[in-house]
Amino acid sequence: MMSALCRASLPPALLHGARRLKFSSSPGEPVTKALEEVRRNVFTALERDVPETILPQVEYLLGVGVRADDLSKVAIREMVPQKGGEGYRKILHRPDLLRGKVEFYQSQFQVGGTAIGKMILRSVNSLFVLQDAKVRDRIDLLRGVGLDEAGVSKLLVRSPSFFSLKEETLGAKIDSLRAALSRLGDGGDPNAFLLKVIQLRPQVLSRKSEKITNLLGGLEAYGFAKTDLAQMVLKNPSLLGYDQKSVEEKLAVLEGSGFTRDQVRSFFSLSPKVFDLSLEANFKPTLRFFLDTGWTAEDLCRFPQILNYSLGKRIRPRFEYITEKGLSCETAGTARWIVLSDADFAKKVAKCEEEEWEDYVSGTRGS
Repeated sequence: MMSALCRASLPPALLHGARRLKFSSSPGEPVTKALEEVRRNVFTALERDVPETILPQVEYLLGVGVRADDLSKVAIREMVPQKGGEGYRKILHRPDLLRGKVEFYQSQFQVGGTAIGKMILRSVNSLFVLQDAKVRDRIDLLRGVGLDEAGVSKLLVRSPSFFSLKEETLGAKIDSLRAALSRLGDGGDPNAFLLKVIQLRPQVLSRKSEKITNLLGGLEAYGFAKTDLAQMVLKNPSLLGYDQKSVEEKLAVLEGSGFTRDQVRSFFSLSPKVFDLSLEANFKPTLRFFLDTGWTAEDLCRFPQILNYSLGKRIRPRFEYITEKGLSCETAGTARWIVLSDADFAKKVAKCEEEEWEDYVSGTRGS
């Protein structure tokens, strides 16, 4: 926070109207809306403007298409002193390096400004460690496996650290992942399934192959067919990132709640995204709520993705409102009382104005 002396020296507009300020690099010089947004965000967070030393780099990145919101976060991060050493490397303070790297990524990866902004925000250090010649070798390796231009670009944006790996290390990771996923193949091209997974979630390359092998082996032992597992992975590649124990805990919870093994397999095969839920914070309490309010295992197996909706913010308030009003609260089927937007829920189910529904929700959350 600013000192009282600093505050006293600022005009009232800076103290009370920061969000309405229109900044300019120099008197009379117009600025773009994006630059205004960055400077406004920085001032709101730090109560000071973007330093003149990094302003040209900010304008440059906005010019190539980096989102103002992402760039605001990068600027704020570089302007705040980091504890325990230098902290984040300051790419906005290195105009020569910044421009050279951005131009390289645009030419070699054909990535747009939005993607470049996400990459800088996620891992600014990659701009320092990646060497152009070595990156070219990694691109050739990935293209040799069959990854297309879009897939290589996505891998760079989501996991830039892979391009700093030694070429033999990256090759070994690809080979190990291919071997781990081969059990799900159909006997055709061994690269086909591998490429689909990498394109959907390139971060899977960081996963140890033995953990993936153990996970898939455990699900097979539970009775999941290989074809079902392949579809589950394609629907939710994040599944490959979970350890075998956490997955088996969710299987056990369903069995302990009265589901048969066939129902458990059907439940997760249809909606593998449910594996993403926290066991204690989401999965168990939401499952218990539905079972306690009349849903059966058969109902939930027809619509397992219902567990992905928020219990506290959507499911319970809507159920309580419907119950209080004596309205119909069907199970399974379309379950539209859950899946509809707030506006459509108010109009089509609650039969009230949206404002009335919003007031009700605000009251239940505040009580």
